[in-house]
Amino acid sequence: MLSVSNLKSQFVINFDIPECPNSTKIFEINYNTLNIFPNPADDFIDLKFSNEIKNINNINILDVSGKIVDIIELDFCNNNNSLKKDISRLSEGIYYISINSDSKTEIFRFIKLQTP
Repeated sequence: MLSVSNLKSQFVINFDIPECPNSTKIFEINYNTLNIFPNPADDFIDLKFSNEIKNINNINILDVSGKIVDIIELDFCNNNNSLKKDISRLSEGIYYISINSDSKTEIFRFIKLQTP
């Protein structure tokens, strides 16, 4: 539904958009699973997991188009649930870390700054 009203030579247009019946929803995103720091980063990022790394199948770094630009190797001998990744070869921009397990995929964002 569209309605237009004239208030002292200013037009106000109101749009009534019905809810999309086929909307896409994302379930089970748990932002407490991973902390990425520093964020923004320049040369390295540290990944600190609140859950065990052993439940994870793979971790990928994606660009904004969703293309895999790097793979983070898992260290199952690591007892402190953290990983360090060199990102110095990445261009400046926004990237995503995709964590894939048997039951779900979680996406986390980080920003890469250009080193002066």
